[in-house]
Amino acid sequence: MKADLPAQLLRFAGVYTVRVRNTPTEVSGEAVNFIVCNRVPEITYLDLPGLGPDNLPLPELTPIPIFGPGPGPVFIDIKINGKDFHPPGLRDPGTLVGIANTVPDIFPAVVPLIGSTPQCILVNGRSPFPLGVRVYDLAGNPAAGVSVTFTAPSVVTTAPTGSFPGGASTVTVVTDADGFAFASVFTANPFAGTYVVSAEATVGGFLLTTVFNLTNYNSGETCSSFGLAAEYVSSQQIIVHGVPIPNKGTYTVQVANVSPCGGYSNLRSFVITDAQPGTNPIMISLNPRSVAAGSASFTLTGGGANLTSTSWINFGAVRLSTTFLDSNTLTATVPASLVASSGIVPVTVTKPGTSTDTGGTSRRVEFIVRNIPTVTFLSPSSIKAGSSDFTLTVSGANFQSNAFINFGTTALTTQFVDANTLKATVPASLVAFAGNVAVSVTNPGGLSDTGGTSSTLNFQVKP
Repeated sequence: MKADLPAQLLRFAGVYTVRVRNTPTEVSGEAVNFIVCNRVPEITYLDLPGLGPDNLPLPELTPIPIFGPGPGPVFIDIKINGKDFHPPGLRDPGTLVGIANTVPDIFPAVVPLIGSTPQCILVNGRSPFPLGVRVYDLAGNPAAGVSVTFTAPSVVTTAPTGSFPGGASTVTVVTDADGFAFASVFTANPFAGTYVVSAEATVGGFLLTTVFNLTNYNSGETCSSFGLAAEYVSSQQIIVHGVPIPNKGTYTVQVANVSPCGGYSNLRSFVITDAQPGTNPIMISLNPRSVAAGSASFTLTGGGANLTSTSWINFGAVRLSTTFLDSNTLTATVPASLVASSGIVPVTVTKPGTSTDTGGTSRRVEFIVRNIPTVTFLSPSSIKAGSSDFTLTVSGANFQSNAFINFGTTALTTQFVDANTLKATVPASLVAFAGNVAVSVTNPGGLSDTGGTSSTLNFQVKP
């Protein structure tokens, strides 16, 4: 017996069950597993919007002078460029991102390793990145022979937590010659939600503690990449928004594709140093980073460095009335008239010159006004399980000529009729079994485009 598998069924990695049936309702009692493997991802270069050359590789270990005297962390966006990245699906959380301060600026220290925190764990599954730390002594050297105790919340609970081998809530590990300590395999329990695991060590008479922020999630749900606002753009780019930089030091980025197969990428690093006083202002991050076209007025928060009480935000060519919070943060109200239609708006910050400071205008960070489609009607809205291929018509608004229909996690080859109507053929393989399927429409785009995905309507596959 032979059957052809359409490419759209191989878009997501996982272990799939293959059965043989003689009729739509008769299923064989035996099954064989078919594995679709993830590839090992690779990072070719990092790009920090607003820092370094726009859309060009950031040289390894480039010093970034942005850390200022303002309270709290500095927030930055990171474009991760490479290959073999993939979006989340029902059986796969997508390409995961790990970012860590791998060489701190203050000693002694217990530093979480890349990907250890924050991260997402499928309920009853193992953590994709190991829980690990590197310990440094008072002189800033890796500390060998130090006992590190990893502690999870009590496992006798209905709260979202997890355990080490044997159901243990605590495990102690001694650092190796390079100061590294890795906890035993950590497994999430069956409850979804967020929680922390701590790591504690005594170094040079100082009791030091660090925490791992973890999220358990259910199969079929998505979990943002390691708790950070990650945006999958393409197989060659992921963008992580609002990465908190609490201290100076060397920060290292790594990505991973989970099993089946998959693996960890190479490492890329950059160095955060103090902002130099009396230099041009720096614009690093925006919150929010995008809105839908036609949105009401909103407050825009700009993060950066070398900001003063006389600085202001420019939204395109419009100077906004701006509130100074500290040397790293400005806020301003963006009127609805400036986001009435979709497009890419350059945002900068200007600092007036003084007798001791030349001032100037920062490099730009792009703000996206997205053309978000809406879906209002499906025809048909249901079909019987086991039916043959059929044409699905989706009605709504704001469809681009390159828009496509998502039938569950499958992107269908779509015919554009007009801005309110799309059509696509749904293959029989996608309606073989009863259940509800979420249908949405995507106007293609990423950080450098104005696309977006609609909310969903349920399509019913009847028994």
